[in-house]
Amino acid sequence: MLAACLTAALDEDWEQYTARRLFAPLGITRWRWPRDPEGLPYEFGHLELSASDPVRFGWYQTRDRSAYGRDAVTAHTPGGPPEGVGYGYLWRVTEMAGHPAFFAGGYAGQHLVVVPSLELVAVTTGKEAALRDGWRPGLDAVRGIVAAVATR
Repeated sequence: MLAACLTAALDEDWEQYTARRLFAPLGITRWRWPRDPEGLPYEFGHLELSASDPVRFGWYQTRDRSAYGRDAVTAHTPGGPPEGVGYGYLWRVTEMAGHPAFFAGGYAGQHLVVVPSLELVAVTTGKEAALRDGWRPGLDAVRGIVAAVATR
């Protein structure tokens, strides 16, 4: 819904706008947004970045002192499946080992996790073929790392 509203409000192509206003300021130079059969980018998801590029979003968010930046990582709803934690503006809001944290989740276990008090920004990748019985997302491993670091 957000992407549809933004697309309707823009005076330029969604991808050009995103390149100019989002990727360029963050130093992201390579990305791919698949397109639908009509040639429109899937602005609601499917963005392909290197594994290190999402870190730039996380670091930026830890330094955004604007009212919107603070509100974005404040839970405004209790959230729901699949994560079961509060939801801010495009960020899941939680706590890890007693530290405030926020994260974004993607398909097949992709996550961008930020724990500002520990200066931690972590990216997990996912793979559809790995989604089998007993599978656990990399987010669980990040929680374990935070717990280990927090007890030092």
